Amino acid sequence: MLLIRSSRFIFLAGFFILVTFLVNIGAFNTVNQIVLDAIDKARFNQTSMYVLITIAVFGEVVNIIIVSIILTIVRSTRKMGMIIMITIVILSILITYLKPIIGQKRPPTLENMPRLPKGFNLENDSVISFAQDFSYPSVHFASMTAFTYLVGLVISKKHFKTSKVIWIYPLTVGTSQMMLHQYYVIDLLGGFLIGIIISIVTSNIMKLHIPYGSERDKKF
Repeated sequence: MLLIRSSRFIFLAGFFILVTFLVNIGAFNTVNQIVLDAIDKARFNQTSMYVLITIAVFGEVVNIIIVSIILTIVRSTRKMGMIIMITIVILSILITYLKPIIGQKRPPTLENMPRLPKGFNLENDSVISFAQDFSYPSVHFASMTAFTYLVGLVISKKHFKTSKVIWIYPLTVGTSQMMLHQYYVIDLLGGFLIGIIISIVTSNIMKLHIPYGSERDKKF
């Protein structure tokens, strides 16, 4: 587990600040457009689009919260579930207020987006109106990153390889969301960095490495 005072944490925080500054001055506009143009040239058919939409849904914050609530019910994963929920709430609030300050506009709406069933819509990255027109950093990708990092920390002691494999989840879902024009590639990088940073802070402060109930048991 990375410590808040470690050199790697300081590097991550500094790198996020640097990337955010460059986004703010538009340094990645060309890269964002090149990646978006490459995606548009792929010309996915309607079946492929529905597959992408189905995958993208797994990155919505509400679904991650539901999984976190389920984890809190089980005693062995209760502490992890609580920390995940707290981390996602912090990320959602923090990013909502960062977005308008940074000012990166959302990608244009996908022209060949298939018609979705009545009542079904892809979740907005921000629920508050003043942040909905901006995309950097991605709340969805930050939440997926936090979820994966925190779960990975817990299972790495017994299942080290599995803790690495689960990173396929945010990479797959994030790529699908980018292909659906929900984000630019730099939005995912920003979401990844801030998701890791906040996860390190919450896991250190709330002592994720100590199993639920251990602190209390030590008193007896």
